[in-house]
Amino acid sequence: MVPVRTTKAQAITTCVLGAAVLLHVGCSSPKPDLASPVSSLRIQAAASAAAAGDQAKVGDLITLLGSDDPAVRLVAIRSLERLTGQTLGYRHHDPEPQRRIAIQAWNEWQQSRAKTTDPHRDRPTSPDMNLQTAADRR
Repeated sequence: MVPVRTTKAQAITTCVLGAAVLLHVGCSSPKPDLASPVSSLRIQAAASAAAAGDQAKVGDLITLLGSDDPAVRLVAIRSLERLTGQTLGYRHHDPEPQRRIAIQAWNEWQQSRAKTTDPHRDRPTSPDMNLQTAADRR
């Protein structure tokens, strides 16, 4: 058997290609998530929630108002505005003490909304519910 000589360039190319294959196989592209540690994924998730009209994400969007990243805060408040029609005085560029006051207003708003949202409220409560219909009497 004849020894095979590889050049330094070939060895580097082989290592780079091997690493690329391992990365491709071992990693999938991250999905937008409001709880992601990656700001761009939080921004995408916030924008998607607003575009979809996803009221279930309002609490998570309120949490994002406290982000260290001003871009995350901006998209969070715009998403909340789109979903609720209000900002409650929150401005993403205000100093932190002012933002904390506005975040507290958002938390209070959410708590009051939770208290007034009764899952049984929209259910019919007519005493006539037990009456037979004309079709049942036949």
